[in-house]
Parts: sequence; structure tokens; C-alpha cells
Amino acid sequence: MGMLRPHLFILAEECRAKYPIKGDVLVLGQQAVYSTLDEISRLFIKKGLKIRSLPENFDTSNKIPNWKNSWHSIYTNCQTVFRLLGADNVYVADISSHEGADILMDLNIPCDKKYYNRFDTIFDVGTLEHVFNLPQALDNIHKCCKPGGQIILINPTTNAINHGFYQISPTLYYDFFGANGYADFSCYLTQVSPFNYEHKSKIYKFKEDKISDVIMLTSKSVEEIAFFCHKKRDYKDAETKIPIQRAYQNIFSGKIALEKRNKLQSFVDYLFFLTRRWRPEIIDRFRLWLFFKKRLIYIGKY
Repeated sequence: MGMLRPHLFILAEECRAKYPIKGDVLVLGQQAVYSTLDEISRLFIKKGLKIRSLPENFDTSNKIPNWKNSWHSIYTNCQTVFRLLGADNVYVADISSHEGADILMDLNIPCDKKYYNRFDTIFDVGTLEHVFNLPQALDNIHKCCKPGGQIILINPTTNAINHGFYQISPTLYYDFFGANGYADFSCYLTQVSPFNYEHKSKIYKFKEDKISDVIMLTSKSVEEIAFFCHKKRDYKDAETKIPIQRAYQNIFSGKIALEKRNKLQSFVDYLFFLTRRWRPEIIDRFRLWLFFKKRLIYIGKY
């Protein structure tokens, strides 16, 4: 998919808060960027970021072969985005050299140990859902990230049937990285048009204490997650931990008590049970919306 405008907005938001870009950045796949250099610079400045000057003769042209000599050729590349934000070097890893990758890497298999603890930031927007061996891919990302480094992952979570092998829920990233020494989590949800990537997208931020709750949305958009985390400790051989989903682990361990229902809540539940076969769907949509509001914070459209 590539870096859409809402992705750039979220990236700027987190760079200003607690995820500044520096040092060596590893990008998974040669990412398309759906914005011009001028548009990106204006956005970053508007968000209060001090953008870095690019080196003389730095190549800001897009690097997607299918975009050459097309209308999309006005757009820039992911290397430019991260250099503006403060990266010293930007490396692209891919399974083939077709789009000019700097590092040939198949995330389905263990990566070369020379990349362990190597990168200050590892970034993906739309690659991991296409990797069949997802646990191995996450293990590679974990091992390649420096202690004190950061990981930024943006992937579809719903309404992207047949786009990739997987649609990824936030709980996967929270639980995997939480089990392996990461912290300072930050997570967003975007609603992107599947027909026109140039359209504005709704952006929500997850409430940290609600991440284990099930969130069901009914929309015509592709929902994506944008996940940020910091690595707090070094990688050691055979240290990667396989998580158990936190929501169910808490239930089985008794950490989540049964919810106490007052008389009004019990009565409403009883009405919903009685009318379950024939009530209009609009009622269920409204009830779901009330539940949904408690889990996400609406940021706006971008």
C-alpha cells in the first residue's frame, strides 16, 4: 500500500511526542509515498517538527518502477521522509531487488545475525500481512532492533479480504512486544478508502487500558492499525518469547472479575435477548457505537 497521508500525520504526531527518528532506519519493502516533498515538509512544520535539511543532490524522486513516467511520479520516497525527520541512513529490505532494495531479506526465515541489534528504527507499512511465516517475521524485527530503538508497524486489521495472508489485530503487537521487553506503546486506527488512497481517512487512538477489549466496526473502509513501541533490553540467543493473548490469559487467571450489572443494565440485556431475532439492525449498530466510543479517541480526518 505505501505511506498514505494519514500515516504521515500519525508519524509526525508520534515523532513530536515520544518517537523521534534518528540514526539508522530499516524500512520493510520499498514503500510508495502518496505525497510530494513540499506537502510532507509543510505537514511536518505544521506539527511543530524541526525538519532536517537534505544533503546536496539527494534523490527525492519516487522509487516505485510502476510509477515512473506516470502521474504518481510527482511523489517522493520513504528515504526522503525519514531523512527529513532526522535519520542518518535509511535502508530498504526486501525479498527481491526489483524495487532497489539495499538489503535482500526473506522475513519468512531467520535473518543474518549481522543485522542483530543493528537499527534504531524499524518501519513497516503494508508488508507484514504478506509474509506467511508471521511469527518468524516478528522475531526478525525484534532481533534487528537496537536496545533503546523503536518499531513502527502499520498494517490492515479488517475489511481487506484477500489483500494479504493476514489482517492483524492490535492485540498481536501489544502481546508479542509486551512479552519481549518493549514498552511505551502507542496505537492508532485509521479508516482508509479501499477505492481511493487519496481520500481523507478517519484517525482514532486506542485507549491504553482498553486494548484487550473486542472492538467491532461496521464500515465500508479498510481499517488499519499504526503501532509504536520502544525496545527496552538487548536481544540474547533463544530469548524471544511466544505470547499468550493477554485478554484470555487475564480471564483464565482470574485477573478480570465478572462484571456486576445493575438493575437497568440487566433489564436492557433482557430486552435485547427477547428481541434478538427481529429487531432492526440500526439498534444494534447504535449500541455497538456506544461501546466503540469508550475504546477509541477520535483524532480527526487527514
